Amino acid sequence: MSYFPQTLSDLQTYISGLVNDPSNTRYSLTMINNQLDLAQHRWNNDVKICRLTDYVALTANQYRYQISTSLTLQPIQLLRVTLKGIPLIIRSKYYMDLYSQIDWTTTLGTPQEVMIDLNSYNTSMSQTGPSLILHPTPQANDVVAYNNGVGISNQNPLCVEYVCPHTPMVNSTDQPFTVNSVFTNTAIVPYLAGLGLDVAASLLEPDPTPETIQKAKLFRAQANTYTSLVSQMYQGLEEDTPMRMAGGRTVRPTGIAS
Repeated sequence: MSYFPQTLSDLQTYISGLVNDPSNTRYSLTMINNQLDLAQHRWNNDVKICRLTDYVALTANQYRYQISTSLTLQPIQLLRVTLKGIPLIIRSKYYMDLYSQIDWTTTLGTPQEVMIDLNSYNTSMSQTGPSLILHPTPQANDVVAYNNGVGISNQNPLCVEYVCPHTPMVNSTDQPFTVNSVFTNTAIVPYLAGLGLDVAASLLEPDPTPETIQKAKLFRAQANTYTSLVSQMYQGLEEDTPMRMAGGRTVRPTGIAS
């Protein structure tokens, strides 16, 4: 095992040592693997580690797009959605119903807003699961391929950036927080010991003895510290630069008033 536990095998060995069960007599590898899967779900929901970007083909006069056939994975949260590079406002059906006095699904034009409809079992519309809804309903000019002249060429017009589920670890060399069987989250490697501590605490907490209670409390506190550090790291990577009164060089996006 390297300095940081990076693979399933590394984490199994690390966790077995933390719970003082190197032979996996009390806490089997299956139990460890199950808790590793649950811990990754918790970390991902809290910190938004696993992310994916998909480009979705659109059809004129169609406002609803089933997620299972439009996106690679089921989204946990939408982070950013653009139509030909222009950001759309992420809404909810409740918002649209509350602030609209008309049947907003019949409004035609270039989409300005997007939402997820979780109640999308509608066989008459060939919808059998959660859907993306665009408002207004896109027209012919909105659905053609997107080219911006600076790197994007002949791309589907709707870009969806979202938090997605991790790929469960199965093989000994598999790594945590892999997305769609590809590991790209290298920034999290120094913090993976915290994932092991999280799992060790989860194994010990339902098995209370004076010794395990103390260990579980210590491991849980340490795991929470690691989670906080990972959260700070991701927030720091994406935070805005504070506004300055004067000085330095400013590039203002086209279309924004000074």
